[in-house]
Amino acid sequence: MSIKLIAFDLDGTIFSNTVSEKVKLAFSELEKRKIKILPITGRSLHSTLDILDMAGIKNNKELSVLTTGALVQDLNTKDIKNKNFLKSLDFLKLKKYENSNIHISVYTTKFLYYTTLSEELLNDAYALKDPLRLITDTDFEGDICRINFMGKEEHLNEFKKLYVDELSKDYYVVSNIPTSLEILSKKSSKANGLKFVMDYYGFTKDEVLAIGDGNNDVSMFNVVTNSVAMGNASEYVKKHAKYITSSIENDGFYVILKELEII
Repeated sequence: MSIKLIAFDLDGTIFSNTVSEKVKLAFSELEKRKIKILPITGRSLHSTLDILDMAGIKNNKELSVLTTGALVQDLNTKDIKNKNFLKSLDFLKLKKYENSNIHISVYTTKFLYYTTLSEELLNDAYALKDPLRLITDTDFEGDICRINFMGKEEHLNEFKKLYVDELSKDYYVVSNIPTSLEILSKKSSKANGLKFVMDYYGFTKDEVLAIGDGNNDVSMFNVVTNSVAMGNASEYVKKHAKYITSSIENDGFYVILKELEII
């Protein structure tokens, strides 16, 4: 196995409130071996950079796939290399699906916009560290990366049954946590972001290892030869991966890189 790029999710893969010492060691060893790294995350730029700083990654960082594939951005220059944004018209179209139990939120490159300060929205804002703004019109500051429907799990399950098939005709639709449904451009996904970066570097699918734990990581598993599900991933995610490693609590990221003799 000749791996030139490690594509990895952040939350639940290398980060859970902190980054372990063994995961930090893994990144140090990857840098020594000149193996590139590619964070692929639902997060925006600033919180991604915070986690990479926690992981001790200073020099071995170039590109990142952000906001579930809505954009590929250079972590150093901040230049956007690829983008698949939504428009204000998409917001107006999607807002019609909002009801008393399901609330809409808009994730731009600048802010997290909301209609209702629900518990689900506040939990997401706290985790992502995105600044909040109330939706008052369609004049959003920053480009629209994704639009989420949020609500309690039982309400969102009913919403999915009613509308996911309909929404999927025009959008890429994915649910990574039970209280949120993500709506993105049809061209957005972690897979499409990864494919763009593979083409950018000239890497083949055999030269990339993808590691993740969430439902939205499955798409990137499907575009590489070697994929790894974390031990804390769901059975759905695990059945789509070539390898299964230990959980994040047991340093699964470090463990699989050692087992595959990448570090």
